[in-house]
Amino acid sequence: MPGLTKVFSVLALIVLMGLAGVATAQPTVSGAPPVPPIPNTDVFTQMRLDFAQKNSNSGWDVDPERERLFKTIQDKDYVNAFNLAGVWLEKTPVDAPVHHLRAYSALQLGDYPAHFRHLAFYYGLLSSITAGGDGRSPETAWKVIAVAEEYAVLRHLGAKVKEQSLLVGMIDQMECDLDGQSVTFYFDVKIPMAKVHEMLNPQEPDGGTPPSPPGQ
Repeated sequence: MPGLTKVFSVLALIVLMGLAGVATAQPTVSGAPPVPPIPNTDVFTQMRLDFAQKNSNSGWDVDPERERLFKTIQDKDYVNAFNLAGVWLEKTPVDAPVHHLRAYSALQLGDYPAHFRHLAFYYGLLSSITAGGDGRSPETAWKVIAVAEEYAVLRHLGAKVKEQSLLVGMIDQMECDLDGQSVTFYFDVKIPMAKVHEMLNPQEPDGGTPPSPPGQ
């Protein structure tokens, strides 16, 4: 698909920027958390897996604090958005949409180094999610650590979900409309499903293994 080819070309360029080893820069907004240096794709993947292992909550996309953060952008309060995004990312550094939000805020504030670094984090995280396959079959499903990652990828591609199904093996099947065409994407949701099962079954030592849906 031409659209996907263009996207991954951009991702490759951003990752190469990361490999250049750009040093940490301080944002121009006084008192804001610092802008981190850019890792490469493998580092992004390890970052995501480490975060998933250490954090029990995979539903950060519905956190009220995060919702307030996005409200600041709607209100065009870019200084507050930049600062609040920095605070959020210190505890949830794998949240690609918030990196994008902070990149946009930095652009509006004229902090161009912060803009490009957070944009690189945004593309790097999406590149990490999609690095394991093409996402077009259950066997090549994109592995996510949270449902929010599924929608971050789909939103970036401009894909609108028409129907969602959970298949055997904890594979999320997303039937979407993309540029007027019907396209199906597949996501490996074992990690977020295990987190949900763990929260619902705290008496089990490791949360147990979530049951697979019945065969279809």
